[in-house]
Amino acid sequence: MASGRRSAAVMLPLAALAIGAWVLASGCGFVNPGAVAPRVSHVALQAETADSPGASVALVKVTEENKIAMTGVIGGVAGLLLGGVWVGAGLFAIGSYLAKKDDGDL
Repeated sequence: MASGRRSAAVMLPLAALAIGAWVLASGCGFVNPGAVAPRVSHVALQAETADSPGASVALVKVTEENKIAMTGVIGGVAGLLLGGVWVGAGLFAIGSYLAKKDDGDL
């Protein structure tokens, strides 16, 4: 009698899990397998003309401060990925220092 209870105790959660998986797979998915996407016959693409009246505006202006900051950040992230926190901090400091120096000082 004890083995019957034990097998029922194992089978009941497995049956509930199987029924839940079946319900999720059948109707609660993101895409309904019976639905067909409408076919588009043509797509109208239009490029900008070469003599467009508006001038292109940069999203971020490239300044000397931005160059120094990005050099330090790139060095720090590379050092963090390759060697850890201390290597990242060292490469950040070295990159920032080298970016601030003039070319004639090297």
